[in-house]
Amino acid sequence: TWCEPCKKAAPIIEFLHKRSNKELVVFYGVNTDSNKTIEELKKKSLEFGMNYDSLLDPDLRLADSLIIEGQPALLAFDRNGRLLHRQYGVKEDDLLELLNKLEEWQK
Repeated sequence: TWCEPCKKAAPIIEFLHKRSNKELVVFYGVNTDSNKTIEELKKKSLEFGMNYDSLLDPDLRLADSLIIEGQPALLAFDRNGRLLHRQYGVKEDDLLELLNKLEEWQK
């Protein structure tokens, strides 16, 4: 809700979310904002075009445990929790490659 690159990445992630098989792939945003109410966070997320669920991580516990070193970060895990993909920065130019990866992840 405060990160401009995240705001630009949200529609791309939402595009992938809409094209995914919901039985095979789940999308979560991770919001690290610590000074807004849940209502404010939901409103901002919708303004960004995020219709996928978000996890609140104001103390950075999840971000630290996943060793997130930049924002936005896109991580994909398999059903066993194995990391399949890690990417910092998500831009429109990445969409075709990410759609191809999404197909792989759904197999």
